[in-house]
Parts: sequence; structure tokens; C-alpha cells
Amino acid sequence: MSNPNLPNITPTITLSRDDVLNMLFSSIAMEELGLAHVINAEGEKIQFALGTLPGITPSTLAEVLQVNSSTQSMLDTIFRQEMMLDSKLKTAAAIPSLPGPTGATGITGLAGEVSSVNGLTGDVVLGATAGVFPINNDEPSTQDLDQLINAGVYSSGDPNGGAPLNGPPGVDHPPVWTIYVSQVGAYIQQLYISNPVLYYRSSPDNGQTWSPWEEIGAQGITGATGETGATGVTGATGVTGATGVTGATGVTGETGVTGATGVTGETGVTGATGVTGETGMTGETGMTGETGMTGVTGMTGETGMTGETGMTGVTGMTGETGMTGETGVTGATGVTGETGVTGETGVTGETGATGETGMTGETGMTGATGVTGETGMTGETGMTGATGVTGETGMTGETGMTGATGVTGVTGVTGETGMTGATGETGVTGVTGETGMTGATGATGATGVSGATGLTGATGVTGATGVTGATGITGPIIVSNNAMFEPTAVAVPSTLTPIVFSENFNNGSGIQLGTPASNINLSPNSLYYISFTITIALSDEANSVTAGQIVVNLNGNVQPITVTGQKNGGTGATVYFSLEGNGFIPTAANPNVLTIAAIYTLSSGTANFVPDRSNLSIIRFA
Repeated sequence: MSNPNLPNITPTITLSRDDVLNMLFSSIAMEELGLAHVINAEGEKIQFALGTLPGITPSTLAEVLQVNSSTQSMLDTIFRQEMMLDSKLKTAAAIPSLPGPTGATGITGLAGEVSSVNGLTGDVVLGATAGVFPINNDEPSTQDLDQLINAGVYSSGDPNGGAPLNGPPGVDHPPVWTIYVSQVGAYIQQLYISNPVLYYRSSPDNGQTWSPWEEIGAQGITGATGETGATGVTGATGVTGATGVTGATGVTGETGVTGATGVTGETGVTGATGVTGETGMTGETGMTGETGMTGVTGMTGETGMTGETGMTGVTGMTGETGMTGETGVTGATGVTGETGVTGETGVTGETGATGETGMTGETGMTGATGVTGETGMTGETGMTGATGVTGETGMTGETGMTGATGVTGVTGVTGETGMTGATGETGVTGVTGETGMTGATGATGATGVSGATGLTGATGVTGATGVTGATGITGPIIVSNNAMFEPTAVAVPSTLTPIVFSENFNNGSGIQLGTPASNINLSPNSLYYISFTITIALSDEANSVTAGQIVVNLNGNVQPITVTGQKNGGTGATVYFSLEGNGFIPTAANPNVLTIAAIYTLSSGTANFVPDRSNLSIIRFA
């Protein structure tokens, strides 16, 4: 076969090793940029389906679930591609660039002067005021995390110290922490790095109040392990027959002469390989010496009775694991007899008697498994309609007592294995001699008695299962009514004041604009999805919002719907500032009044609500 040839590439392209590496890194960056556009498109698709974009009618719940499934499939594909890009990046980063020899060092010029840092002169302190993101890697491990409200990165300087105050619960190594703090006006966000999950929380009022820590990427609950059935009694090992005699190995024929190697040219012709001599006849395999008798194996003790399988207990918090009973002492292993001399390859001497196997310590009794408790009610599912009430799971009946396993009788002696017929000749390979008779399998001594199984320590009490929240409304989830409102173009309040709305559209009777127009009347015993974007316009581009807050009230009670996003935009004489939020609200049996209150603190000037850039979208689920 001839050597492969590379095709002629025209025009000729000259690339250095560094050029190739840079092109690899650039290709990875462009793929990442493309994936970012795909993720952004998925986000806009969800916004369109939920009707949070101005002028868009929300989709039905079934359509929203279809969009959610499509997005999940796309994100799974993106995740797989990210794994490939990670592998590609690591491989490219490991390629040495092989730089050429370093040239002579030039003359060092005069030291220049630093005129400014981010436009600041004089003694400049690198911090947030200088436009530099501060980093502090030497905080005390017991730092109060509520006090970290200035933008920056903060890390514990003592891995062996105490846990921080107001940190997330359940962290494996609390003294080792790193927190990223983002500050936008009075809105503070903290990202806590832990192993193996991240934690997030926020404060809308400069750290005066904080939302609970939320796990990001928490591992799901491991399901209960099923019961292991009782191990049956192991029967006695049968008698092992004597190993037959191995015939003598035949003489190997001479290897033929190898032909001369041809002249190497452009890869010259390889000379003919010499004739390989015939493989000689394989002589009879010599007799293998008798294998010595296997010593008597000690009696295996009776396996203790398997205790009753108790009722399966209530699944809940795992109590302390009881102490494991002591493992019984293992008896000394008997002395192994000398290995006999191997036959023509030497006779194999008798294998010495194997000493009795010591008593196995008692295995502790397995504690009774508690009764399986009733399956609690499934709590309210998010946007997906409320799951119907799950009926109570019946009690698992007691497992009957497992009867004692009878003693397995001694396995009878295995009869002599019949003579194995002569193996036929193998082609050119010499005839294999007859396989000797397989000697009678020697009797295996009785298995020694196994000691009684020791007691297993008591299993700790399993904690009670916590109460599961009530299951929501049963039946098909149908969007029975939706409406959209927008604020009137009035000046924004400097105190917490309900926003006055006007109706944009309304296709039902379960959502009504009340009197005054800051009240929105909702039907009782219903589930509502609330989504809002409130935009204000500042009178001058030099003005800014130093603090802003939106509070959702139902019958005068604050609802757990917080601001999830903030946007700034606009140029020239008008600058826009937006706050966004969404969540679910269940209504009570009595009449229900919804209000959206807002408060803004401006650096200077005035601001007004912008109706065509704002909306309050409400969806009622039947």
C-alpha cells in the first residue's frame, strides 16, 4: 500500500502556531456568543407566552406548558454543547505555543507618571467610588453577612474559625465562604458560594430586611431504600474431584529461515519471508501429579434465625443511627499445609489440611423498621394548575414472620468423573495426548459451624414527617379571566402610595377595576398570577433614582411578591427607570381588594409614570 498524500491547498495559507491557537479561542468565543443569543431568544419566547410584553395577550396554560417543554429541551441541548466547548477550551489551553528565543532586552526607559485612575488624581483609594470593584479576601469568618451591602467580593480569611452570622443554613464548611455583592440603588443582592450549591438572597432597602436564602442547584431527595430479603442458608460445598494427569508438552518445531530484508528505497520491496518449518507434533501431556487431599474445612455454624421484619416506620427526619453491635472475633485460620512437589513439571505435593475456620462473631439483630406513614397532601404547584388531592396511602400491612430456614443437609459425595475421551488431532499441531482420567473428587470435609449472629445495635428513632401543605384545587386548570391595566401619567410618589390604574383590556368578570381606581377587585377562592412592569420617566438625564420599592397588598396584607428586575434606559432629555415583578396570589372566601403601592426617592428633579411603557397583567385560573 502506498503512502497517503496530502491534497494541494491553493492559495497557500501560512499560519503560525500562535495564530492557530488564537483562531481556536476565537471560534469558542463565537460559539458562546451564538448560544447566548439562543438563550435570549428562549427568554423572549417565554415572555411572549406569559403576556408580559406590552400589547400581548397571555397564552393558555396548555400553551405555556408546551413553551416550557420546548425551552427545557433547547436548554438541555445548549448544556450538552457547553460541555463540548469546555472540553475544547481545556484542550486548546493545554497546547504549548512554543515561543521562539527571547530577543535581547532593550534599554529601560524613564519611569512615567500616573496622571489619574478612572479620571481621579491625587491619593486615590481603589474602591467603588473610584469605579474599581473592591475585593477583600481577609474578612473574619464570623462576619455578619447582613452588613455586607457595598458592591464587591468578600471572602473569609480563617478556614478554621467560626460560622458567619446570618449565613445560609446547612452549609458543610461554614467558616469557608465567598460572597459577591451587587448594589443597585437601595436594592442589594448577595451570591454565597458553597460546596456543592450556591445560595442567593436580596434586600430592597439597603440591608434593613432580607429575603430568605435560596439554594441554587440543590440535589433532590434520595428515595427510601427498599428492604433487603433474608439471605438463604448456604449449602455444603460438594466434594472436589482429583485433577487429571496433564500430558507431556510436545517438542516445538524449528522456526524457518527468515528471508533477507529487501533494499529500502522509496520503501523498497520486502524480501520474501522464509518458509516456516512445520510445527512439530505436540507430544502427550505429561501426567500431572496427584493433587493432595484438601484438608477438612471446619463446620459452618448454623445461621441464626432471621428476626421478624417489623412494620415500616414513618418516613421523616432520619434519627441518629444506633450503635453497631460488636463484630465477633474471627477464629484463627488454620495452618496451610506444604504445597507438594510439582510433577514432571514436578509432582504437586499434597496440600496441607486447612485449619478450621474460626467462629464468626454474632451479627446484631436488625431493628424493626417503622411503619410507613401516610403520604402527605401534595402542596401547591406553581404556574401549573393545582394538583388534585392525593388520596391517603393505605398502611402497609405487617410482613409476616419468615419461617426458620431449615438446615441444609450435607451434600453427598460427587461420584467419580468419567474418563474424558482422547482429544482429536489438531491440524498441523501435533496430536494432543489423551487426557488422563480425572481422579475421584475427594470428599470435602464438613463445613464448620458458624457462630451465632451478633446483635445489631438499635436503630435510632426516625423523626416524624413534617406536615405537607394542603393540596390546591382539584380539576382542570383553565384560564377563566385575564386583564391588563396601566398606571395613569401622574407624578411618582415620595411616600408609599397606591398606584392609580386605568383599564387596558378585560375579558371577564373575575377581575374588576374598583373605586378608587387604585383598587382592583378579585373573585374569592381563586388563584391569580400577577405580573407587572412599572416604568417612570425622569425629568432630566442627570437625575437618578436612589431608592425605589413596589409592594403588592391583598386586603391590606403584604404579599410575597418581590421586585425581580430593574432596568434603566433612554437618552437625551428623558431617562426611563423600570421595576418588574411576578408571582401567584390565592384569594380568600371574603371579598378581595388588590393594590400596588410604590415609593421612589430621586436625586433631584421630578418623575412621572409612563403608561405606554408600563403594565399590570392579571390572570385568573378557575
